[in-house]
Amino acid sequence: MHIAEVALRALPPLPPPAALPSIQCAVAGGVPIVPLAVWPATVTLNLPKGSSAAATIIGGLPPYKGDITIASGSSGLNPKVIQVDISGVTVSMTNTAPLKKGTYNLVLTDASGAQKTIIITAADQ
Repeated sequence: MHIAEVALRALPPLPPPAALPSIQCAVAGGVPIVPLAVWPATVTLNLPKGSSAAATIIGGLPPYKGDITIASGSSGLNPKVIQVDISGVTVSMTNTAPLKKGTYNLVLTDASGAQKTIIITAADQ
């Protein structure tokens, strides 16, 4: 027993536990809402027409809405050719015409107004 106590005292102290994500509740006494998140946060779309990518919504409050924009500092890109379809928690992106190389954003908004951005890189594969 004494050997075990000595061995335990020799161990380094445990770090404090990581903070848990905050949980919000839309209505007092209602169901907790997990903060809006998306995985993966970055996707790649190939340049040819018909290329697709997908991401999964984690948390937030449905219904969800997605808007395609271009990344800050980008110009000459064609965000209107990226079609977004949200079915349940799956976000699918498909280009309806050839894309121009660059960085686009999908800004995802939930019913509470919370937003997350998915970075879309248009590149040759």
